[in-house]
Amino acid sequence: MAKKETQTSKIKIKKKLWYRILAPQIFGQKEIGETYLSSPEEALGRSMKINLKDLTGNVKDQNIYIDFKVSKVDGSVLKASVKGYQLAATHVKKLVRKNTDRMDDYFVFKSKDGKEIVLKSIIITAHKTQRSVRKQLRTQLKAFFEKELKENDFLTFVNDLVTRKVQAGIRKQLHKVYPLKEATVRMLFIKEQISDKEKNEIKAEEPAPRKEEIKETKKELTLPTEEEAEETEEVAEDLASPEEA
Repeated sequence: MAKKETQTSKIKIKKKLWYRILAPQIFGQKEIGETYLSSPEEALGRSMKINLKDLTGNVKDQNIYIDFKVSKVDGSVLKASVKGYQLAATHVKKLVRKNTDRMDDYFVFKSKDGKEIVLKSIIITAHKTQRSVRKQLRTQLKAFFEKELKENDFLTFVNDLVTRKVQAGIRKQLHKVYPLKEATVRMLFIKEQISDKEKNEIKAEEPAPRKEEIKETKKELTLPTEEEAEETEEVAEDLASPEEA
């Protein structure tokens, strides 16, 4: 009796392995995650967001998130680089109170290492302020960030944010203008590394103008009433006519 021929499959299945993901040196190369892949190169370019509290162990850091990107393969280990920094949106909302002024600004700077940095700041004053005061606060804040990024590379600036050195510098400089409740970086990222999806998420977090700001703008654009216009015309006529002897 003839033996049946056994067919063997020629499809090769790649074996998957677990790869650890490590944070950069400024965070002590702590493990921030792991992934199950057939090849470590598949992880390159992947992004992940980590709560700063998990990196520092400090409860005060729970409202801050650090964005990482897998940028290097070192044997069975994946190394991540810092891509951005941001405050939790819920935390920002809690900072805003009545009878204060909130100022959000958007800046683009070049760091010492030549990276194009997008920075979004927030200032919350202790009380209501005049427009001239708000303008001076914004001008000085922009000058502060420009100087800091010109003197430091991106990673050093992020490290100074994490250790609150930047926030202390902002308060010291702006407190001379007006007392503040908060002044800090709301969001920071490298422009070329941000994806379209992340851009849309960032745009969605943009605060709507406050009622006070809308009222102030309307007030500035309000045209004179008919009575005010008539009074102006009467004054002009009086000035144009010769005085009675």
